[in-house]
Amino acid sequence: MAVMEETTKFPKLTMQSKTKQQPHKISFYLEKGKAPNVMQALSKCLKNYVKIIYSNDIALDILPQAAGKGRALAFLLEKLKVDRQGPLNTLVCGDSGNDVELFTVPEVNWVSNEQEELLQWYAGNARGNPQIIHATERCATSIMKAIGNFFLGPNASPRGIRDSMFNRKILCPSHEVVMFYIFCERWGCDDVEKPE
Repeated sequence: MAVMEETTKFPKLTMQSKTKQQPHKISFYLEKGKAPNVMQALSKCLKNYVKIIYSNDIALDILPQAAGKGRALAFLLEKLKVDRQGPLNTLVCGDSGNDVELFTVPEVNWVSNEQEELLQWYAGNARGNPQIIHATERCATSIMKAIGNFFLGPNASPRGIRDSMFNRKILCPSHEVVMFYIFCERWGCDDVEKPE
């Protein structure tokens, strides 16, 4: 099916720049108010051959049905399980509609916030699910909240913490996320010596 040919029938779609196009993804701009009708019509004419993903109140991506973040995560988790290297816990985080598919993968804890399309999906599909957190905090703070909520490791607030407070060797990903966040915050406040 010639997806590009079909999309030319929708003048409300504006092609994004060439740098945004990929071999298995076509990207457009589409005004928020026009999105529901255009997406419904596109779905009808393209049938089940593609996934149509709308995010950030303006971006519309068309991908092959077998593509997507959720499929990639499910494949990776299954591959690790087969190789007996599966993780004990998996945490995914997202802030827009292009992350929704991640949250449908079984046995994954997740945290979301921010964009309206993700909040709508959460309200309709995930409310009351104990593996799902709707974070009210932003960025790494919401990730740290999820780490604590799901008992994945230490989730101390980075505000005012200095490396010397962590005098024992901790080797876990959640600790590294917190330490990286501390470093970035200190860097931004000019509290770290910067190379010339």
